[in-house]
Amino acid sequence: MKELINFLYRFRNFLLFLLLEAVCFWLIINHNTYQRIVVLTSASSVVGTSLDMQNWIATRWNLKDENEHLLEENAKLHSLLASQIRKNQVNDTLAFNKLYPSFTQKQKDSLRLLSLSKKFKNLDSVQLLSVSEYQLVPAKVIKHSYLLERNFLTINKGSKQGIKKGMGVITGSGIVGKIEVVSTNYATVRSILHIDYQVASQIKRNGVNATTQWDGTDYRKSNLLYTSAKDIKVGDTVVTSVENNFYPKEFLVGYIEKVNFSSAKGNFNEVRMRLATDFTTLSYVYIIENNYKAEIDSLEEVTLEK
Repeated sequence: MKELINFLYRFRNFLLFLLLEAVCFWLIINHNTYQRIVVLTSASSVVGTSLDMQNWIATRWNLKDENEHLLEENAKLHSLLASQIRKNQVNDTLAFNKLYPSFTQKQKDSLRLLSLSKKFKNLDSVQLLSVSEYQLVPAKVIKHSYLLERNFLTINKGSKQGIKKGMGVITGSGIVGKIEVVSTNYATVRSILHIDYQVASQIKRNGVNATTQWDGTDYRKSNLLYTSAKDIKVGDTVVTSVENNFYPKEFLVGYIEKVNFSSAKGNFNEVRMRLATDFTTLSYVYIIENNYKAEIDSLEEVTLEK
């Protein structure tokens, strides 16, 4: 103990200097937006590289489990894509039946593919049916938390791969969060397990709108807020709503597990749901790029200015 005191006394000036430097550094990054962004981006890149190396060593021992998980994720996404394609085909068929009632089915199909081919000249007829508003970019999770009040993930994709702040992140099971900070080869994701993050949602069965927001307690469950409609039942599926620009419409969020209704207030005091995403086993995610987001944002800005 005496040696420790002597050491602190001997280097007191240097230690005081380091303390003051740390305080100055903290004040600079907390009161200057540009410096804060530079520090966060640089730290994300350095920490990401270190975590990536650590994760690479750890995953050598779990290749079989990782491959099985990846195959399972791909299977779920293929099923989702096939379902969406079938839905689009049905909508297109109904539209052409209404517009051209006297045409044969073969003529309607040919006309539909011809109209699409004018817009997407380099795609064949099979690819034309897969044209989507969104693109998926796969990424590996190299670090994540789920027991804090404000949880984040670190993934191994960054600006070099076209990742931008605000992009949605999903798995084959459900939504995960949105991109928060981006460096060259890495990015951090604000998880839906974050008390300050809200997701525009709706009940799939009847389209009742609500907002998903985590309360910082159980990582397996979340709350639905601002809901006044009475037609919500245990077992209902919660999906993303059309008002959400980060995720595809009607992408799975979770399932209603508990509903407490107060007749005096005329609304729900508590609507709890079980999240579809298992945050304890996250290994791979998909970043969503909305091909038309820039166009939509630009249109909305022009509308607000008028």
